[in-house]
Amino acid sequence: MATSVNGWPLVPAGSPQLAQLPGVPTGPVALAGPVATLLGYVATEFHARVEAITSTSSHRPGAKIGSTGWYSNHASATAVDLNGGRHPQFRRGTFTAAQVAQIRTILAATKVIDWGGDWDDASVDEMHFEIRPSTTAQQVADAASTLNQEDDMTPTQAAQLTAILDLLTPGVAGVKFDGDIFKRLARIEDTAVRTRADVATVHDSVLRQK
Repeated sequence: MATSVNGWPLVPAGSPQLAQLPGVPTGPVALAGPVATLLGYVATEFHARVEAITSTSSHRPGAKIGSTGWYSNHASATAVDLNGGRHPQFRRGTFTAAQVAQIRTILAATKVIDWGGDWDDASVDEMHFEIRPSTTAQQVADAASTLNQEDDMTPTQAAQLTAILDLLTPGVAGVKFDGDIFKRLARIEDTAVRTRADVATVHDSVLRQK
């Protein structure tokens, strides 16, 4: 069976094995299941943390790497390119240091995704993300399962939660959603306890006046 360079079987055009990556505006597809989960996570987090996605390239049936004759990981639907126009192949330094730091945080959460920005100068490809070579299907499934369990919030979700907490606890509105989340929740709980106590006091007072 023919495989791409990372060892995954080729996927033909229109295969039912393909699935659209969730939450990605340009609608790229990848191998359904854990692969799509992981690449979808990379793409959605890239969109939220690094820069807005305006173009993608994902499954390319039969695609080969230059004149090598080797099948690209795009041919097995285990790779995705993000914003290729801004980050062309063979050009290094198309992301800022802050963006690279965010990319590395995203990759660390997946455990099995490689970035073309880490390749040598002869092949560097900063738009490109792929399932790491020699990674087994079980390792990919385990990584996707762990990712689902952790389910870290995106910056947008964190900002929304902070806004809600600001409404509930205006006295500590300066404490943002980060390691201080427990302070915010503790303040909410304390406020709720005191509110219940105040209600009970008023209730008892009303009863005594009857």
